[in-house]
Amino acid sequence: MAAGEYLYAIGGQNTAGASVPAVERYSPAENTWTTQAPMHHDRGLPGVVAIARGPRPRRRHFIVVIGGAHATTFQAAQNFQDTTEVYDVEQNTWFELPIQLPQAKAGPTAAELADGRIVVAGGLLFNDGVTSDVQATTIHHL
Repeated sequence: MAAGEYLYAIGGQNTAGASVPAVERYSPAENTWTTQAPMHHDRGLPGVVAIARGPRPRRRHFIVVIGGAHATTFQAAQNFQDTTEVYDVEQNTWFELPIQLPQAKAGPTAAELADGRIVVAGGLLFNDGVTSDVQATTIHHL
């Protein structure tokens, strides 16, 4: 995920198959990776979208992470998540939004529309297979 002048690797699974809350930032200018503040929840296969708010040239960059799956070393995905976290790129901090998806899901596609709404489409439901539903929300306090 690109946000500002960096690329981010967010969540996923480690080599043992457990989901992780890890966040790594790549600087193309320096050709280096650095560890950033971890998410509040470990998430494999979350939906992720980068957004910017505020007037130029001082726009603030955020990364919105939606849903995902929790897995451990010994079991595949145990539960899917319906929560949303937002990463403040400038502050290197996370906060959770008080909104939840109608159904917990992993692997959704997330995007920002021209009007600033965040859209989450499709994904996997824990016991119900693939879904093609679409939800949209506006994040007001950024």
